[in-house]
Amino acid sequence: MNMRFVVVLFPLLMLVSGCGNPTNWANNNEGDLLQHVGRVQSEVDAYLDQNDGRLPIRSGGEQKPLYQKYVINFHELGSKPPSSGYEQGGHYLFVLVDEKDPTVKLFDVRVSQSVASVQMAVNRYLNDKRELPKNEEVSSGFYRVDFSKLNMEPVTVPSSYSGEIQLPLVMDKSGGIFVDYRMDVMQIIQQQKEKIQEGTDARELLLESSIYVPAHSPPTIFRDGDPVFVEKRD
Repeated sequence: MNMRFVVVLFPLLMLVSGCGNPTNWANNNEGDLLQHVGRVQSEVDAYLDQNDGRLPIRSGGEQKPLYQKYVINFHELGSKPPSSGYEQGGHYLFVLVDEKDPTVKLFDVRVSQSVASVQMAVNRYLNDKRELPKNEEVSSGFYRVDFSKLNMEPVTVPSSYSGEIQLPLVMDKSGGIFVDYRMDVMQIIQQQKEKIQEGTDARELLLESSIYVPAHSPPTIFRDGDPVFVEKRD
């Protein structure tokens, strides 16, 4: 592993954990969420068996970002969403990942709300100034957001994976806003202590480690031992 990224990582972690006014989305009902995911997975498995593998999802998902393509349609399942479901006033969409082995995960709608608030401010700035409100480049074609130019306090997103890290937002060359999950990825690598193959999708590690999807994440691969962003193609 390239230790250069690790050395930079921990000062950055401390910085973003203390910047602005971090939000706390502590999941005190983690046990309930695991039960909800398990219940929906059982219902999905039964549905797949009875419908020749057809996915019980909302239509029109092909045009949506990767982890919003396969939002579960509970009407198709013939059941009601769990209390944690967005449709029931909860914080999560129940989604499927891996078409070959459909697996139920949670998409935190609060991430969308945070990203949308910054995206609207960036769009206004772009329309007015005709330039990006950017700070330093953090990966090829991706930048930190200069919130001072937007007249906003820095916005971070609480990590669903660690419950402790405040994740920063990044902006691509067209002004699109994404969440930077690389600190979560590095924590998983350090715990596993395994060499990661070049070109591996770093987001797969997050999916394998928990019940959450990395909502609004840019495609991220391993290059020279570090997770780096690549231009969004989905």
